[in-house]
Parts: sequence; C-alpha cells; structure tokens
Amino acid sequence: MAEPVNLQIPEALYQRLAIAAGATQRSLEDIILQALQIGSPPTWKDVPEEFQNDIASLDRLDDDSLWQIARSQKTQLEMERYESL
Repeated sequence: MAEPVNLQIPEALYQRLAIAAGATQRSLEDIILQALQIGSPPTWKDVPEEFQNDIASLDRLDDDSLWQIARSQKTQLEMERYESL
C-alpha cells in the first residue's frame, strides 16, 4: 500500500532527478523512491535492541557533529579493548 505525498522540490534537485530518470529510462517516481530508500534510516527492526538508544541519539545530531564523530580516532588502549571484545 502506498501513501500519496505532495512535496515541493527545489528546481535544481528536480532537474537532477529528472535527468537521472531520463538517463536510466525509469519514471521520475521510481528515481525519487530509490533516493528516499537509499537516504532513509534503517528501520528499528534492523538495529539490535541494545544499540537503539545510541542510534536514536545520533539521529538527533547535526551534520557537523556527525562528521566530527566519524572522523574521530580511538586511542591505542581503546582499540586494544575493542579487539579483545
């Protein structure tokens, strides 16, 4: 079952999606749905229960904070503990 959505898309984004649809000989709707599926977070059923709170807290962070976490490095001691676990 599908739900209809009325969405205002910026012109530049619309053009990118329309070009992708034409290049792949797919409908614009298919291209938009694929982009949403790729860009949407996983369902909570995919996340083990013990990690759900951590993932939920990450979902509330802005991009700069997420990049800072992604680029962070662990100490040698932290990595040794990780390896032992």
